[in-house]
Amino acid sequence: MASEKQIAQCLVGLIGTVRRPEQFPALTREASELVAADPFAFALAVSLQRGISAEVVWTIPSDLRRALGHLDPARIAKMPLA
Repeated sequence: MASEKQIAQCLVGLIGTVRRPEQFPALTREASELVAADPFAFALAVSLQRGISAEVVWTIPSDLRRALGHLDPARIAKMPLA
């Protein structure tokens, strides 16, 4: 059985291999490219996956970036809730 360290090393070795936008079936090519290239966009979409179709979930970060004009987690954290 593989140890946690071996599993982590294997996962780190995969970095860069799962970046093709086709692996993220969003509603637009732009949205697919965003989650493939931006780790925050990817994490945001994954955290929102709760019974919503993959196409919609992978599109949310792109929609949010369009609405805010950015997708900077530090700036988002400082924004008022309203």
